Amino acid sequence: MFETVPPPGRIQLRVQRLVMPDGAESWTVVNAVGEPVPPVEGYLAHLQALDRSPTTVRAYATSLKLWTEFLGGLGARWDEARAEHVSAVFSFYDYHARNGVELAQALVAWRRSNRGGYKPFLHHVTAGRPVATRPLRLRQPRRLPRTLTAEQVATLAQACAHLRDRFLVVLLAETGMRIGQALGLRHADFISHRRELRIVARCDNANGARAKTIEDATIPVSAGLVRLYTAYMLEEYGDLDSDYVFVNLFAEPYGRPLRYQAVASLVGRLRARTGIDFTPHMLRHTHATDLLRQGVAVDVVAKLLTHRSSTTTSQTYIHLDVGDLRTELERCGVWEKEVSP
Repeated sequence: MFETVPPPGRIQLRVQRLVMPDGAESWTVVNAVGEPVPPVEGYLAHLQALDRSPTTVRAYATSLKLWTEFLGGLGARWDEARAEHVSAVFSFYDYHARNGVELAQALVAWRRSNRGGYKPFLHHVTAGRPVATRPLRLRQPRRLPRTLTAEQVATLAQACAHLRDRFLVVLLAETGMRIGQALGLRHADFISHRRELRIVARCDNANGARAKTIEDATIPVSAGLVRLYTAYMLEEYGDLDSDYVFVNLFAEPYGRPLRYQAVASLVGRLRARTGIDFTPHMLRHTHATDLLRQGVAVDVVAKLLTHRSSTTTSQTYIHLDVGDLRTELERCGVWEKEVSP
């Protein structure tokens, strides 16, 4: 039998949510008496200054909490970590990298690479060891974006009990907007008379919505979407005084901007009503795929999706099947269009 040796001392930490004076959300790590852990707090404040999303800051805070607790159990400070503290972890991922685990391969490659002056995390604990700079990377099958049919999108829209929800579904399906971009929409962004929609990168949205884009963008919308927006404003929104397009109208807190959790609840209800397994992001994938199948140039699709580069678009939506390729060859005149007997 093995005896378990108790650690020298376990540090009790927790990840704490913060609300800034301007309403912005962030996260930190505090000890048992509620005091921030200085080295962790300094780094998380740095991420906040770089305008990283609250979700990203929270993920880093959680990881650093666990790392600090681990070192505390060994009786070591964060700046006293040595090779023996992490060698088992390195060896664990080295082993699984050789057995084709994609995550392990990425971690090993990241740790071993040393291009320019950059030093990866915990580089100092293995400094001086000879390591390969080009580790073996096994090819992994590409995960293709899941899409919906036009009939499924129509079914989801029709299954909505409220105009607000139907407008949200149709908006995502027609424009390919990210859900964070939609939740951050203000009425000033919807320019009905020009049938245009502005996507504005804001970091002060009261509902925590993130546009995930650096530059503002303006995209066209259809007359049908404008009519649906108008109907929503007249029949449900009414005289409510709010800058936000999507707000709580049927649950508390009334009039407050709609949050991600409310959209998740809506998706759950629509799944139950229709039997369609979907996510809001699948509407984005569906929109992009349909545009490419209809022959819209990839750089135009990238602009509509607010991608910074058309390379991102082409790499993400390279899943068009052989039928799509045949249709494009016929459309461009490379092949003569086949006539069914």
